[in-house]
Amino acid sequence: MGMGLIGGVLFVIGEVVLTCATCRDGPGEEPAPAAEASAVRGGRIAGTVVSSVTGEPIGGAYVGIGDFGDAGGSNLERFRNEGLYAKAETDGKGRFVLEGVAVGRSHPLVVTHPEFVRYDGLLEVPKDRPKVQAPPIRLKPASQVAVRVVKADGTAVGGRCVIRLEALDGHLFLPPTTNPHLSAFASSTWMARAREGHFVFGTLEAGAYRIDVLRFAPDRVEYYGGLDAVQLASGKTAEAQVKPSHFGTAVTVRVPASPSGEQHMRPFLAISRNPGVLLWDDGKFHSLEDDRLGRIQKTSLVALPVSAMAAFPVQNLPPGTYAFWVGPPVCLRGAKVEIVQGKTTRVEIPWSMPGPEQIARVKLFALDKRVKPDQHTYTAEALCAFLTAAAEPWVKFRAGPGIRQELVRLEKTEMTLWDVLERTCLEKGWIAQEEGQDTLVLHKPGKQAGE
Repeated sequence: MGMGLIGGVLFVIGEVVLTCATCRDGPGEEPAPAAEASAVRGGRIAGTVVSSVTGEPIGGAYVGIGDFGDAGGSNLERFRNEGLYAKAETDGKGRFVLEGVAVGRSHPLVVTHPEFVRYDGLLEVPKDRPKVQAPPIRLKPASQVAVRVVKADGTAVGGRCVIRLEALDGHLFLPPTTNPHLSAFASSTWMARAREGHFVFGTLEAGAYRIDVLRFAPDRVEYYGGLDAVQLASGKTAEAQVKPSHFGTAVTVRVPASPSGEQHMRPFLAISRNPGVLLWDDGKFHSLEDDRLGRIQKTSLVALPVSAMAAFPVQNLPPGTYAFWVGPPVCLRGAKVEIVQGKTTRVEIPWSMPGPEQIARVKLFALDKRVKPDQHTYTAEALCAFLTAAAEPWVKFRAGPGIRQELVRLEKTEMTLWDVLERTCLEKGWIAQEEGQDTLVLHKPGKQAGE
């Protein structure tokens, strides 16, 4: 059993638990009002899809515009009417045409094919030039990794397990079975339920990946084993065999119940190797569409609904530093946990349910943007200016007076804004506090944001 909380949908692999009634439109512009739809739908996008290696046309590729949380749901017809959703398939010469496209705006463009790496881009359709010929879209040959989970003697395991694949460079992708229009919910991880210990992960970019295998039961979680790095070559298939590991660790997590005894929402447990995500432990009420909850889930090694109980066992996790999250999904609370080989660790996080005046309001979907810092050292004030420029117009950042001149050293490598914030605040011991509807203030614990 695996689980997700992405874009307002909380789900277990194979079993829907909770869904939201509406989802955000994503980082694009606001849809045009229905009354204006007929005036803006005169656009047309044409183009070709080819191999980046051979230059040969690719037939049978999916091409679409639109990037909305519920593009396949209740608002689909409205998006079509407003020219915000269109799809096509390339012909034998790799050609496609998208008709009835809204003009005067940029459209998220996605192209997929089972044998190639997914393409996500942005294409503008100007009002004064509504018929656009897109530059050739060049798809990279896809890599894949076939994972076999075996016993110590190399024989296949029986039953079910969950295999987690993670891109070590943090690049975002979506499983090929996902609705292509949901690229806003891409993640650097892929959780797959395997039968008889076998699963093939496909349509992957070349690069290094980590593999973890876990077993879930209603009353426990067990880490089976993993591989720290599997290198995939472009267009090639790698074979990966995972044998059991024995770390001798045990964690018992107290899953809290509501003090009133009323269980309106099933508790949730998430375990992340990234302690930086504890930056989002703000004690506020978060809707199921909040991107902070999605960030916690996407970075988690374990993420699933559990029952309230005094001691939920998590067995055999590799030693290291983790962020443990427990509680109702709308207000998860976190704790930093050190797991040591051969020892049992107890985690206790009390139930928390803030009042209606403690609602998180700043929308952070723009933090999925990947950036490359242009210098190694920033002051906190300069870092906040860099973050604001990258996340505009959605989020602003401000350094509290007590840290403005503190120096921050960043790697000059591409990473998401999430990573920049989490790594910096973990290293410096800062926290993030909301200010108004669109601002995060960074400051030291015990200091008010304005001090």
